Amino acid sequence: MQFHDCFVNMAARVKKPAIPNRSVRGYDVIDLVKAAIAKSCPGVVSCADVIVMATRDAVAASKGGRYSVQTGRRDGSVSLAKNVNLPGPSISVENSAAIFNSKGISTEDMVHLLGGVDLDQGGSSLAIVGEPTSEIVDNSFYKQIVILRVLRIDQALALNELTNDTTNKVAISSNDYFLTKFQHAMVKLGAVEVLTGTQGEIRKSCRAINKVNRMGLWRNFLLAFLSRIMV
Repeated sequence: MQFHDCFVNMAARVKKPAIPNRSVRGYDVIDLVKAAIAKSCPGVVSCADVIVMATRDAVAASKGGRYSVQTGRRDGSVSLAKNVNLPGPSISVENSAAIFNSKGISTEDMVHLLGGVDLDQGGSSLAIVGEPTSEIVDNSFYKQIVILRVLRIDQALALNELTNDTTNKVAISSNDYFLTKFQHAMVKLGAVEVLTGTQGEIRKSCRAINKVNRMGLWRNFLLAFLSRIMV
């Protein structure tokens, strides 16, 4: 889910209705967490922060270790399907790397991140032949790639010159090595095009942007206008 959220245009962060996001699981959990937090701290914790922290806890619960995350994100004030730019399962390694790189994430980090996407299975291109999907965060994904047990872009990671060294390195290394790399990449993912300060909004519901207070906007505009002409 964090992967999906971070690849949405920053003004539209936390975008649920878009087609690429409809298969992602866990939105009901996010709604429950958001509602519980809002009871104690209304208008303080954003949906973007809830997703990042929930992802961290899900990784920990899946034996992926616990890592620190930054908070203070704000939610987008726009919610449009056209702002969703997710790499699909049929995308080439080169194009996938270009999309990740455009977000400030290296190709090496992209490889490390894809090892954890199969936990969600919503946006994953993972298709292990004859093997169950892993329910824990570990480096088994890469071992399957190396022995040609996966399909589509996942398999291409082991064959493409942009990613084969990183893939093979993780496959032959200890699981602790992968977890360290994965956790670092997740922190970087959580820092992609974040909104802070007065940008965006703190959504009341993670399913939609807040309703616009037109009278409040008009009042603020009028005050700003008057302050300029009275100087």
